[in-house]
Amino acid sequence: MKSYVLKLTSAIVVDGGIVKAGALVELSEAEAKNLLSRGKAVLATAADGYDGNDDDDETSGVDLSKLNKTQLQEIAKGHEIAFEDSTTKAQLIAAIEAKEAEEE
Repeated sequence: MKSYVLKLTSAIVVDGGIVKAGALVELSEAEAKNLLSRGKAVLATAADGYDGNDDDDETSGVDLSKLNKTQLQEIAKGHEIAFEDSTTKAQLIAAIEAKEAEEE
């Protein structure tokens, strides 16, 4: 089963315990999609202390079009993709998809 490492933007309950905003958690794909779509988390990046060397941290399986611009910017940072504030959501998605295809 695919899992993702997320940085929480809100406190949530994981396995019966409260996990504070800012914490890194590894969750199943379904749980990750749920939190990402609700804005409760972003994908963890190197800036968050996540080494990113897992093969499980890809965004494949996550519908990038459902993420907001800030979430896409976080993913782009994690992939070391340069962008400006004026970069559109569509441009971010294209850059992320291109980078992931290049990394495969």
